[in-house]
Parts: sequence; C-alpha cells; structure tokens
Amino acid sequence: MTEPRGDFPDYIDVMAFLEKIKANKKVTYHQLGYSDENREIPCIVITDASVSNEQKARAMVITSQHGSEESGRAIALGLIDFLLSDDDFAQKLLKTQEIAIVPCCNPDGSQLNTYKNA
Repeated sequence: MTEPRGDFPDYIDVMAFLEKIKANKKVTYHQLGYSDENREIPCIVITDASVSNEQKARAMVITSQHGSEESGRAIALGLIDFLLSDDDFAQKLLKTQEIAIVPCCNPDGSQLNTYKNA
C-alpha cells in the first residue's frame, strides 16, 4: 500500500497520496469545492463495490479543520491505508460500511501552517 511521506503530512502530501489511490476499485474520489486560495478540497469514499450500498451504514471522517494541526491528516491517511489493506477486519468492514473521508478540509491553513484558513 502507499505510505504517507512522513509523520507530519501537509496538503501537498495528502493530494499526492490520494492521487496514488484514485485508481483503486474501492475508492471514489470527489472534489467538494475549492479553498479561498483555489486549492481542491478532496473527499474520498471507500467501500466494497461488489456489495450493494443499500444496506450499508455510512460514516464520514473530516480532518484538518485547523491547518497547523497535522495529526488529523496523518490519522486520515493511516485510516485510508488501513481500509485499503488486505487486513481481514478492513475487508469485512467495507462490505457493511461506506466511509467518506475528507483528509484536509483546510488546505490553505495547511500550506500556510496556520490554525485558521486563508
């Protein structure tokens, strides 16, 4: 699987990570919009597409509201990495869940390394 670049990923690291996993059949990529400084706000949905979504529960994880708090981005990338792994629990979970993850909802704050957005 693809590993994040480091312990403190910024917006550029998040986008590079997502670019590498977009082709995975369990991943659907969505662009929620743009930041004030015209950066994409990404969201990915992960599930087992071989199972109908009609009976699946849904969860959403939103991280990096505060740009200088990189731990949320690191955790989101770790969660994505786990969900796309061959781990038995992850595979079972994706048959019953549809999980949306917004790994960096404040890209400007991330790049400016500030608590607030642009």
